[in-house]
Amino acid sequence: MHTPQETHTKNNTERRPIPVSVRWIISLLGVLILLGMGAVFAHNHQPLSVGSSAAAELVPFQPGGSGQVLIPGSLEHGGDKVAAKPSIWPVSGEVTSGFGWRNSPLDSGSELHAGIDIANSMDTPVVATADGTVVRSEWAGGYGNLVQIDHGNGITTIYGHNSRIIASSSQHVRKGQVIAYVGSTGKSTGPHVHYEIRVNGMAVDPIGFMVQY
Repeated sequence: MHTPQETHTKNNTERRPIPVSVRWIISLLGVLILLGMGAVFAHNHQPLSVGSSAAAELVPFQPGGSGQVLIPGSLEHGGDKVAAKPSIWPVSGEVTSGFGWRNSPLDSGSELHAGIDIANSMDTPVVATADGTVVRSEWAGGYGNLVQIDHGNGITTIYGHNSRIIASSSQHVRKGQVIAYVGSTGKSTGPHVHYEIRVNGMAVDPIGFMVQY
């Protein structure tokens, strides 16, 4: 049996409130814990910015079109090969006669046309279609004033019927460099460039090499 005094003492003990200072400390600890967890989450999930070291490590090394990995500096030699391959037009204009058999424009019967004829105005600049060395720069009968360039790997180009030539024999020329001017010298019916490509001495259709004006 409890006395009234014991009951009153027990009730006071059960209802005693937590001191304010203790509650403040507990709340502060809770806030600090939450802030710490947020910092860890942000560190582990921060976005990768372009140029950051982490982003650079995740960028895959891209292969070339052939499936081979391109090593920095390895394109230099490949660039030389591209420069030495005839790929541009010697002059802009209309192709008035294509490669292959045709009716002769001057004689009766047919003839094998070993190149293409590109018509343009008299004295329009004619450019080398690739890097190379001039091996002929002279009058050449039906070709008129002719320039022939050796590009290596068995490839040569010929530019005929020029009004005048400015590239000299043994001169090294670059792709796009002016070598002559459009004319109608030799066996010709009007101003144009007769353009040939020969591979190991055999004439091939230049259109297959020409990719742009």
